Amino acid sequence: MITDKLENAKTYYSTHQGLMDALLFLQSNDLNALSVGRHTISKRCFAVVTEYDTQSVDERQWEAHKRYIDVQYVVSGNERFEYAPVSDLKNPTPYDRGEDTYNLEGKGIIVPNNPGHFAVFFPQDGHKPGVYGPGEKASAVKKVIVKVVL
Repeated sequence: MITDKLENAKTYYSTHQGLMDALLFLQSNDLNALSVGRHTISKRCFAVVTEYDTQSVDERQWEAHKRYIDVQYVVSGNERFEYAPVSDLKNPTPYDRGEDTYNLEGKGIIVPNNPGHFAVFFPQDGHKPGVYGPGEKASAVKKVIVKVVL
């Protein structure tokens, strides 16, 4: 997992060509103007723009992926995500190839993912996005999730 400010994205360009495409897309577009839905970026990645209200950590499910790297960027609102290595989680559900996801159970650490920052989740990274932290209230969020083909 990587989490950093978007202004530092260049640091990660050499990690994976698709990751570079994703980060350049986030840096070079007016993300506030993007409509909800799917947007093609390149042969290696596409973006999905979503809007939702954050939920308590107990209301969300752990997820992990096998075919895609997730790059998540909050455009507006405030959210946190729970993170743990997949190897520390248990009881995986059957893998849904069409959705490229499976769910898990366990505990991890809560990490902020606010505007100006991005988070990258690789297949070994379990994550529970879209949550609010202890003592916080739900927040309306607009987020861009870039799916990078491995």
